[in-house]
Amino acid sequence: MKNFFIAILVVLFIVAVLYIGLFALINTKGKDIAINRIEDSLGVRPKIGSVSLRFPFILEIVDFRLENLSFSDAEIYFGGFNLFKPSLKLERVYLERLNVEVTKKDGKIRAGGIPLKEATGKGQSEENQESKNGSDEKTREGVNKKENKNISIEVKNFYLNDSTIKYSDQSRPEPVDLALLDVNLTAKNISYPKLSKLSFYFSSSLKTDIVLKDLIAAKGWINYLDKSMDVDLTVDSFKYSAVSDFCPSPWRAENLGIEEAFLSLESKLKAEENNLIVDSTLILDEIEFMEIKEENKKVLSRQRFAKTVVALLKDEQDVAKIRIKLTTKMDKPELKISSIQKSLRKSLPIGAGVITGQLMHKTGDAVKGGFGKAKDIPKNTLEATVDTIKDTLGRIKDIIVGPKPDDKQSE
Repeated sequence: MKNFFIAILVVLFIVAVLYIGLFALINTKGKDIAINRIEDSLGVRPKIGSVSLRFPFILEIVDFRLENLSFSDAEIYFGGFNLFKPSLKLERVYLERLNVEVTKKDGKIRAGGIPLKEATGKGQSEENQESKNGSDEKTREGVNKKENKNISIEVKNFYLNDSTIKYSDQSRPEPVDLALLDVNLTAKNISYPKLSKLSFYFSSSLKTDIVLKDLIAAKGWINYLDKSMDVDLTVDSFKYSAVSDFCPSPWRAENLGIEEAFLSLESKLKAEENNLIVDSTLILDEIEFMEIKEENKKVLSRQRFAKTVVALLKDEQDVAKIRIKLTTKMDKPELKISSIQKSLRKSLPIGAGVITGQLMHKTGDAVKGGFGKAKDIPKNTLEATVDTIKDTLGRIKDIIVGPKPDDKQSE
């Protein structure tokens, strides 16, 4: 028994020496070690304010900057490390005021100035070619061996607070620049390289030409390994003018005679076995139309069309909304214009009979006044309103199917 206690004391002494030595090493040399390791791995030298280790095992990194990636403070709470099967378990990770710039140019995506991947799909085609040659089994064995050599990381709880993510797409004829501001994220059960089911809550504002506060919120879970997910996404009362410039010409606010409009979006993203269904409802919260002079017939005609469609889309609660349901792949989502057009054709009540019937009862006030400013109009005035049906149907066709070539040129 005496020897047993002596053995325990020896083990505790060794652990204490290692513990104190680790503290001393990190608190004196941790900053230099981190800078050198990152430079060796990425070829870029970061700037770090300080690196320290607090009791019991809390690593803190302050004022980190690497190219276009930075954060003010990171706290990492260690949960354990397996020497026999290299794996690092982190109980909690807090990241404050992360600022990262993501750019897409020449088919390449860079985050924080560091290349992420090529957008050409070359890696996937090479993998497919290997499968055709009967070498897929060897490929999997090689990947498994590589994964075994790397340290796996598991994060039980991850918190991202007060952060900014900037995105710039330089590959388009007209570059797109936007930013997610006030980003807050809570995620549970993150693992790498072997992915697992994670749950999360996300919220942020959006900056384009203007700042839309508290615009986006999402919650749910994603299991990328099984290609399944269940996520609720809401976009709360955003200005149409903020996204209008990204739309095809017929959809732009000035071409529809819209002064100001606010919309909301409610989406359900659900995937099973890589089949992703995006079920969305677009809600018109408020709209105000421009004062158009009679001689400006083109814009006036389009404005008349917009007012008619708004009236047709009103439900029993007098709220204009439209449902768009799309099907795509989770690992390679594509929101094609043709798919959106097809969904719109199913959702819009554009049958001649439907339009005639609803127009007689609902659209007189919308054609004359703005949304939310309804006025009673005599029956004979409605007869004149019905004369706009032909023009309205043509305009709806332009929006859903696309304008004629000469229409595009006249924009």
